[in-house]
Amino acid sequence: SFIINEYERSYKELSRKSNSKSSRARVSRIQSIDDLIENIKLTKTLKELVFSLEPLSYYFNMKPDEFWNCEYRYINTFLKTNMVRLLDDFKIQILLQEAVTDKLIKADSMSKRPKVIPLKKMFSKLFKEEPKIKIQSPEEQIARLRKFK
Repeated sequence: SFIINEYERSYKELSRKSNSKSSRARVSRIQSIDDLIENIKLTKTLKELVFSLEPLSYYFNMKPDEFWNCEYRYINTFLKTNMVRLLDDFKIQILLQEAVTDKLIKADSMSKRPKVIPLKKMFSKLFKEEPKIKIQSPEEQIARLRKFK
């Protein structure tokens, strides 16, 4: 309730049309996506949060009028899904590079026992072990269902 009221008060201060001069100034100071995320982490007010989300939205190809005419929850969902997509693309690139480098290292005739270090270990935070789903055979399913009778 407090957050909604604070949002409504702050939202009235924000124009639905982006101020092009200040937007360009904020976006031009940004060096990388890490800077965008750092700016979001450093926000203290809702107004600062909205203004810090603006460049990240532009990074993910949202147009300024779409950003300013959109509700916060939609912007938040849009950014979260794009961040997940970005991480998935990064994981795919890591796996592809790992496969290529492993083949090159193994193809090298200079060493008899090449030492291959998996890239997954280097990026262990990205490749967290997910619990394996046990696939049951039809016989196991029938046996389990008979136990319930």
